[in-house]
Amino acid sequence: MMPRALFLEPALPPRIGPYRPIAELGRGGMGVVYLALRADPPLERPVALKLLPRLSGARSAEARALARLEHPHIARFLDAGTAEDGRGYLAMQYIAGIPIDAWCEEQRLSAPERVKLFLKACAAVSYAHQQLVLLCDLKPAHILVDAAGEPQLLDFGIARLLDSHAAGEGGGGLAAYMTPGYASPEQTRGEPLTTASDVYALGAILRRVLGPAGSPDLEAIAAKAQAPDAGARYSSVDALAQDLRRSLNFRPPLARAGPWPHRARLLFRRQRTLLLAGTLWQMRRAQRAARLAEQRGTALQQLAAADLLQLDSAIARLPGGTRVREQMVDDSLARLERLAREPGANAAARYDLALGYLKLAQLQGAPYQANLGRTQQALASAEQALRMLRPLDAEQAVEAEMLVGRIETRLERYAAAESTLREALRAAAAALQQRPADAAAQQQVAAAALALGDPLLYQQHLRQASRLYARALALSRALAARAPSDVNALYGLSTAYYRRAGVEFDEAEALRLRFGQPGAAAPQYRRAVSDYRRARDLSVVLLEAAPGREEYQRWNAGVDCDLAAALAAAGAYPAALAAASKGVNGAAALAAADPANREAEFDLAVAYGARAQMELQRAPAAARADFEQAEALGEKLAAADPADVENIGRLRGMLLIDLEHRPAGKKRNRLARRALGLAQQSERLDPLRPLAAASVADSGADLAASLLAAGDAAGARARLQQARLRMERLARRPAADVNLLLSAARIEAAAPAVARSREAAREFLQEAANGGGCTNAFDCATVSAANWKLGRVEAALGDARRGLAALPDPVKLSAAQMEHGLQRLWGSAGSARAGHP
Repeated sequence: MMPRALFLEPALPPRIGPYRPIAELGRGGMGVVYLALRADPPLERPVALKLLPRLSGARSAEARALARLEHPHIARFLDAGTAEDGRGYLAMQYIAGIPIDAWCEEQRLSAPERVKLFLKACAAVSYAHQQLVLLCDLKPAHILVDAAGEPQLLDFGIARLLDSHAAGEGGGGLAAYMTPGYASPEQTRGEPLTTASDVYALGAILRRVLGPAGSPDLEAIAAKAQAPDAGARYSSVDALAQDLRRSLNFRPPLARAGPWPHRARLLFRRQRTLLLAGTLWQMRRAQRAARLAEQRGTALQQLAAADLLQLDSAIARLPGGTRVREQMVDDSLARLERLAREPGANAAARYDLALGYLKLAQLQGAPYQANLGRTQQALASAEQALRMLRPLDAEQAVEAEMLVGRIETRLERYAAAESTLREALRAAAAALQQRPADAAAQQQVAAAALALGDPLLYQQHLRQASRLYARALALSRALAARAPSDVNALYGLSTAYYRRAGVEFDEAEALRLRFGQPGAAAPQYRRAVSDYRRARDLSVVLLEAAPGREEYQRWNAGVDCDLAAALAAAGAYPAALAAASKGVNGAAALAAADPANREAEFDLAVAYGARAQMELQRAPAAARADFEQAEALGEKLAAADPADVENIGRLRGMLLIDLEHRPAGKKRNRLARRALGLAQQSERLDPLRPLAAASVADSGADLAASLLAAGDAAGARARLQQARLRMERLARRPAADVNLLLSAARIEAAAPAVARSREAAREFLQEAANGGGCTNAFDCATVSAANWKLGRVEAALGDARRGLAALPDPVKLSAAQMEHGLQRLWGSAGSARAGHP
């Protein structure tokens, strides 16, 4: 069965029986295998769904036999039936894992460890034979090692009952579906099959599993299992397994029964510890004493590195592990620093220390994973790791550079993040050119492209972000097609679909809110919903594969929240509220399980805010309660990490949405004052960033409006004057951003009691309108709005046309459609109506 690209979108059937295919795992002569979810949500669970030719009576009997297989190393048979087009299907437990031979290589197992793992697979095959089931297509790709390190047999699409062959049914029908190299000679000839055919396949798999770690004895065992004559093979899988156990116990295998010297050597090896104990004891003691001083430093270094790099990774996957990790990382890093400072410290010590700083940065404040919420410290640690890794390990240096860029993005230092991540992508792409077939190199390029797309998206450069996400999606599809049961590949694919959905959603929002085109936005909203659903379906698969992994639980909750926003925008309110509630429940469970995890609290605040926005129109009391929960969490995070500008920005945004829907009074004034305080805090963190200062002016204007609504005209006038002066200084700078100019015009227009405000508003509109050389869709929308407010209709339409053409999916509209959209947003041309596009 050859894997194909996952999510060949037009080819996926909408439904097969009660199942909804979400990906194509592979296809072969016996049909197509899909990754599918059961369509009814209470039973939503991933399955491997094999679509076969029509189920005959015999095949139905085989399906019932498969249903009886209950073994810890066999993927469970779940269901069989007939699809809408008359073809049969088999639904099996979906196993996320790695083929047994690849897993042994990745884990660098010794020969005995490989044999012990293989013996578990043998036990499963033997059990199937006892249930009168032949497997017929055994190969490494059908024995996956799962997240727990246990082998699982899967894909019984061409399994047969032993009694059907005993009755004389030939194997000719299976010849077209066999896998060369693993099919027995009698299967290739189309003869009746017996258990000896599966024994032959196991011999071929054993050779692949052992690889270069094999010994003459193990090679002899594999050769006997693969004897061309079925009668010369092991009589059963149990006999094969018994010979492997003899080899493990240093007993001569039956496959090499013969000359007594070989058997004597094996028996001697069994007793070697007792025979040589008296002779070797003193020698070993002297050797250990001689090496002890030399090894002490290396042993301590390896111990500290193991604590930091291995135990930390294991604990990081468990909910509630953040505080434990903090103590362990601090202790291990202190030991590594002491060892690295010692005279004669080698490159290995410096390398381990660099990886230690990388782990520390992740724990302190790596975005999108469990952390302590210390963003500035995380950036310093990641930069230190990057400086140390550059001369030591190019691949790990790229990982450090991506972490630096992600933290810079979290801190809203978008220009710095873009520069950092472009360099990371360049280095990763160069490595991929040298190793074009290397899956790890492909994964790194995909990750770097996704990371670079984020600061571009946040700066509203949709087209550039879209191209990067498309590049990552293409690589992720290829990786998932190559290893459709690899959870890392599926996680990457889910992330790529999620990022593409984000661009589609932002594009739809631009069409609706910036160009006044809800009709043109509708298809983009639907595309965003579709891609968010793909991302969410894959997150369900990840949760099923590794239910205890914190990162997958977090991912599932986050995707639900963004899916909710897209569903709401597409008009599917009940589904949106259900998705938002799932997101809240998932985030709340993670935050409760790991109180030290600031990222989990951040996610929960976002989830409450997302659900609150769903509820505003239909359940305002529930919306207020959710806003208050989100705001309380945001305040807690702001107190814990005053430098986290992303949290500050989100908190301020929630406060502004909340106060918009509050009646005039003290509560609304309090929210407006707090929003202004957060804007001032953000400006103090980055005083040179114009948009931070503009947020202070905007918040001041919002507070003025709130005070005026409450009857405090004097207070409103004072606040508005402060906001006006601040924004005027920003807008008068050389090369001021057109959005700042339009904000300045809005504030000036809102201050009729202030001298020159109307004239100044018009001046700022004129300056904004002169930014007609825009290339960014959002900037073009701003310039178009300025021209429209000034009554320059043709110029406004030209700017709108340029903006629509700059979207990732360019939109062409007639002049009348564009004019209608601008009028919908800003009123009559020349009205200079205040407001943000």
